[in-house]
Amino acid sequence: MWEALANRVGAELGIENLARDPRFATIQVRREHQKDMWEILGQFALHHTKREAMQILNGIDVPCGPIMSTEDLFDDEHVNGRQMMVELDHPQRGKWWNVGMPIKLSASPAKIDRSPLLGEHTDEILAQVLGYDAARITGLKASGAFSAPPKKG
Repeated sequence: MWEALANRVGAELGIENLARDPRFATIQVRREHQKDMWEILGQFALHHTKREAMQILNGIDVPCGPIMSTEDLFDDEHVNGRQMMVELDHPQRGKWWNVGMPIKLSASPAKIDRSPLLGEHTDEILAQVLGYDAARITGLKASGAFSAPPKKG
């Protein structure tokens, strides 16, 4: 991969025989001079968008992909086409967007829910999972078993 990458980058930046530069000729010496190598690759990257660089590098069999920011994800045609962003409504946070499920299975669709509030499902778990009756749950609550610890500072 290095030879193809170095030839493409070198040609664009006007660096002759980058692949044969003694600082980069083998993987061992590339590691020793990786700061210089990353500087050159960075100069190449400055001339291209993420998608352009990805197309160029994939075209010469250098596997890569873009590092996507949150804004990139919201604007991405593929992400939107797959309906991977879902709007959630949270009682404390309000409405907001979150990444949904990228894998779509027709027989088992994923449902993306908001995160629960602290203690929101305590009664349900005590009753349905542990089998506690209403009187026991009320007693535990009265004893302070489920109260939040005092905040420090």
